[in-house]
Amino acid sequence: MNYFKTLTSTTLVLFFSVLMMLPFSTTVAQDSGNEASNQGLLEEIIVTARKREENLMD
Repeated sequence: MNYFKTLTSTTLVLFFSVLMMLPFSTTVAQDSGNEASNQGLLEEIIVTARKREENLMD
């Protein structure tokens, strides 16, 4: 009886875990379509940096 209870609870946890993941998988699938349409675009990236001397003890 204990084996059946453990198996049932494990199955229920797995089922609800998969059920909770379904909305997230559709969101990811929708986002991946946007990346495919933006592949040909060139984006501008600006990098700013300062070189300064730092003491390792600080």
